[in-house]
Amino acid sequence: MEPTFIISSGSMVKSVVAATISFREDLFMYWVDYDFCVDVKKAGFRVMQLNVILGSHSLGAIRYIGKLKVLYEPSFSYYLIVRNARILFREGKISFVRLLYSMARWFIPLVLGEGLTVAVKALRLDFRLERFHAGHLAARDLFQ
Repeated sequence: MEPTFIISSGSMVKSVVAATISFREDLFMYWVDYDFCVDVKKAGFRVMQLNVILGSHSLGAIRYIGKLKVLYEPSFSYYLIVRNARILFREGKISFVRLLYSMARWFIPLVLGEGLTVAVKALRLDFRLERFHAGHLAARDLFQ
């Protein structure tokens, strides 16, 4: 069975595919691999996955709350997850359900990891800055 999408970290891409389709720089990170796989399939190519680990790739940050281990994406990453999901939703590449899931999936862990204020700030920032071309740069500066 062909996967819906694969994580692009450490991917091998045939030269004919790379000459036809490129990774979107405007997404920067998060959802780039999903968008790439959608475009690959739309162009008539196949997405394949080798189920062997040749390298490791970790996500997010870890915080311990008592004995509870919480894996979360830091606030700037959450901003990019939501922003990019909204871009792909507007382009018709993801469903509304997937958009909501991506927003909710990382929100609770972020609240546990960095607090409610930071999580809401990251979410609100996405909705405020989307109209600015360089919004992601402004967001990065705010969180540093």
